[in-house]
Parts: sequence; C-alpha cells; structure tokens
Amino acid sequence: MEGNAANYLKDTNAITKNKKTISDKYKDIFISYFGYLSNGFTVYESIRKFTIDKKFENTDKVIIPFYGIMFRMADQIGTMLQHGYIDAALRLWRSLYEHSIVLLVFLKHYEDLDLFDRFSDHQYRSRQKRTMSFGKNFEALKWKPLDETILDDLDTKIKEINDRYGKEFLESEYGWAHALLPEKKKVTLRELEEHVGLNRFRPFYILTAEYVHPTYTSIDHFIEDNALYISRIVSQGFTFSSLIDPLQFTIGILDEVNIIFLEEYSSEEESPINYLIFRRVYERMMDEIGKMDNSDDKNLI
Repeated sequence: MEGNAANYLKDTNAITKNKKTISDKYKDIFISYFGYLSNGFTVYESIRKFTIDKKFENTDKVIIPFYGIMFRMADQIGTMLQHGYIDAALRLWRSLYEHSIVLLVFLKHYEDLDLFDRFSDHQYRSRQKRTMSFGKNFEALKWKPLDETILDDLDTKIKEINDRYGKEFLESEYGWAHALLPEKKKVTLRELEEHVGLNRFRPFYILTAEYVHPTYTSIDHFIEDNALYISRIVSQGFTFSSLIDPLQFTIGILDEVNIIFLEEYSSEEESPINYLIFRRVYERMMDEIGKMDNSDDKNLI
C-alpha cells in the first residue's frame, strides 16, 4: 500500500502538470470554449428558476433536461481534452450528438403533446431487455431473482403499450418516432438526423465510432511510421490537430440546438440577442483556432 500511495501521488502530480501544460498552451481557445458553456449553464439556471412551481408541458419534460445534459457532456468533453484524453472526449461526443438529434426532434415538434408520452413509454423497451437478461444471468452472478410482482407489473405494462401502439413500437430502437415519419418502414438515427438537418455531421459521427467499437482502427491510432507505440496506449497525449475537431464539433452541435432552443425559450425581442451572444463566443473560439499553425501540431506530453 505504501507503494500504491507513492504511485498515486506521482500520477496525480503528472496529471496536474499535463493539464496545466495543455490549458496554458491553448488558453485562449479554452476560454472561449468554456465561455460558451458558461452561457449555456446560465440559460439553464434561468429556466430552472423560472419553472419552479410551474407545470411543464409534455415536450418541455424532455427539452429542458436534455439541454442541461448536453451542456454537462460538453463540459466533460472539454475537461477530457484539457487532460489529454482525446479518445474519451470523442466517445462522449458521440453520445452528445445522439442526444442533440433527439432534442432537436422535440424542438421541431414542440406542439406535439403526445410525443413525450410515446418517448416515455418507449423506455419499457430497455426495461424489458434488462429484465430478460437479468433472468438469464442472475444465478451466475449470484444475485437474488427479481420479485414476481415486478415481473407481473412489467408484463402488464408491456401488454398495455403493445395494445396502444402495436408490437413494432417496442421492437424498434426509435419506435417512439414512427408517428413523426409514417412514410418510413423503420425509423433509425440516420432518418432522425436527416429530419432535423444534422446529416452533414455524420462523417465525424462515423469517425468517433473508431474510438467506441473494438476494431483494428482502435490500434491504428497509435501507429506512426509503420511502428506501433504501445506506451502511448496507456498514457495521456495531445496534439493540436486532435484538439480542433472535438472542440469545434461540440460547439457546432450546441449552436445548432441554440438556434431553435433560444427562439423557443426567449421572449421575441430577446431571442436574436441571446443567440448572438453565443455565436460571438463561438466565432472567437474559431478565430483563436485559426491563429495556430502546423508548428503547434506536436505531442505536448
């Protein structure tokens, strides 16, 4: 344990030093990035205070929490980048992107008061899958079986949902959105992506899959000049080129949301000003990125 304590202190000091190196090197870029997020948290807090003791409309029950979740993820992405964990930032971005698509669907169909009910009922798809998996594996895990009343209640709810929407509702990952796109045989994330106009971001979404799924490209990122640098796999690392995409695509997605979100949740006369504040900070960050050159594209750590 004495050795573990010494290693912990050594690693903590190294992590702190690495973060300072990265944060100082790209200080102006991070100031704009986290400044954008700070504005988002301010908006979220204002809405939270405004909605105290007020009844939410159905779609608000998803839109407002998802807005906060997205800025939370963006904050985590920035923190991972400051620490040199590029792959973690890209994995988080993939989840952020999927949340943004669903959030924009709700903003686009704000007046559809049944949308939340369908979205809420669709959670029983994952509940059913978790329960079935638990039933097959609880003995191997040496856990207690689920109470029969829980299973009976779930079966009753599943039957009720199937009667209401049809069996295909829970069979599809995005069954809750089928009523929005009735011309589609099966709604997928790609269809929703096109529906809200985010399909131009798909190339980056596909790229992030390389960091999420166990394919050869998971290894390929650590190959340089036909040599595999095994030590890099478990160490922090950072290059300027790896900073650009996660930052600009994160703010880019948040900006797409803010265009519609601020219009919906601001007064008519304040909406353009509120969005302009965000946009100017975004542009400032891109200006700072543009000032960097290839000489900065080297591993700092």
